[in-house]
Amino acid sequence: MVGRTSLRRAGVQRSASLRASEAQLRAIVEDQTELIARSVPHNHTLTFVNEAYCR
Repeated sequence: MVGRTSLRRAGVQRSASLRASEAQLRAIVEDQTELIARSVPHNHTLTFVNEAYCR
């Protein structure tokens, strides 16, 4: 049981760390005044744009 608990705790910590990192990167991208967009290479469909792009 101890091994499973440790693995579960480590997984929870990794998930929390990943969520924090994603939130930080999203905040950086959203704060930019330059246009930022992501698209699908073969058909150029936009999959993400920041607020600056929308303005």
